[in-house]
Amino acid sequence: MRTKDLAFLALRRRALIDAADAVVKEDRKALAEAIAVGERIGDPDVGYAAMTNPADVVVVVDQDELDHFLTLEGRVVTRTRVTDEAEAIKVLREHAPHLLADDTGIPEYEHTAAKGRAKAGENIPGIAVRKGNSSLRLTPSKAVKEWAQNVVTNGLAGELEAQ
Repeated sequence: MRTKDLAFLALRRRALIDAADAVVKEDRKALAEAIAVGERIGDPDVGYAAMTNPADVVVVVDQDELDHFLTLEGRVVTRTRVTDEAEAIKVLREHAPHLLADDTGIPEYEHTAAKGRAKAGENIPGIAVRKGNSSLRLTPSKAVKEWAQNVVTNGLAGELEAQ
């Protein structure tokens, strides 16, 4: 096949895919409005469409409230920091603990653990558990995939090559 013919064929196939993508986008939109969360429809010959039933999503809605709750639970960790590093290097050798200061805060792993507790059903101040977003999954059967490959490869009754 000549280079020009290959280019025309590739362009027609690209246009076919683009047109199919636009139609599938509209089909997906209509189907997503019609299918219920957790529903699965179809059959083994064609494939299946399913609306996922996602897990809950845990989000911190009030960091201060969460931190207060975790503080009351004793989840605070204290870290020591040096306030004047240059002087501390000299003086600490002579045992000058007055140059040390404690930083107090809640480690990220405690926030993560609190989110897990909330997802498990515990009422944790500052955290909300919300339903995740559903998504539509389309899973064509092997036969439908083979049909589509044939259409793209050979065209509808040779239409791609004949143009």
